[in-house]
Amino acid sequence: MKGWALRRIEVGPGLLPVEHALLITHHPHGLATRRWEKLYVGDMRESWVTTNRFLDKTQAMRLTILGLFLLGFWVLSGLQPPTRAQAGGDTPQERIAAGRLLFEQTAGGMGCAVCHGNFGMGDLGMGSYIRGIGEQQVRDSLESVEAMASLSLSEEEIRAVTTYLQWLGTLVPAEVFFKRGTFTPSELRVTAGKTVQLIITNSDRTEHRFTNLPLGIENFTVPSRSALDVIFTVPTTEGSFSLSCLECGPDSIPLAVIVRPAE
Repeated sequence: MKGWALRRIEVGPGLLPVEHALLITHHPHGLATRRWEKLYVGDMRESWVTTNRFLDKTQAMRLTILGLFLLGFWVLSGLQPPTRAQAGGDTPQERIAAGRLLFEQTAGGMGCAVCHGNFGMGDLGMGSYIRGIGEQQVRDSLESVEAMASLSLSEEEIRAVTTYLQWLGTLVPAEVFFKRGTFTPSELRVTAGKTVQLIITNSDRTEHRFTNLPLGIENFTVPSRSALDVIFTVPTTEGSFSLSCLECGPDSIPLAVIVRPAE
């Protein structure tokens, strides 16, 4: 399904030096909203969570009307519509967050994730796996790949996107799906001492809360039919842990997280 998507970007306090932004853009995968949050995990280092949620026609129409109303207000009042977030930042965390916003939302008006997937793994059958690539590879692709030539990224934006992609390259991606109280796969094997990006896709029609305190993962919520990622550092000793759904009932099967020794 193709259509017009209204995206609302909410930036948590201290995450990016910008105000809330409301964007209307064409999205090849249908009507969707994305919401940015800030999450503290593991050893209290900062991490970020992005959720993707598809709307029904009524919700999409309401948001579209709201967007057109705001656009009309800006025009009549002589104000400029909100611009995309600044690509720079004073700290590595700010530069990573700015690059992630560009990658998922604002680069070219739609984000790089449209082709490369939300986490740069090339799992949509269009763009390639680009986690960990360097700045020169980004520049070469912008010049040689026809679909990317129209992005028109500034020097600052190119550096921010590169910072985010290189940060992704330091993480071990692990993707699981949750539906009707069951994780697929049901077991996750991770290496001691590694930093893991756990990607959870909630396929149910209701949101779910999950937790794993021994791993330093506090309660977090995955909205219905949405994907969310959590960053955590694996303990340095072997062991077995579980990620549980808090309100799914006794029939829900936790995700087994098994720590194997470093090679």
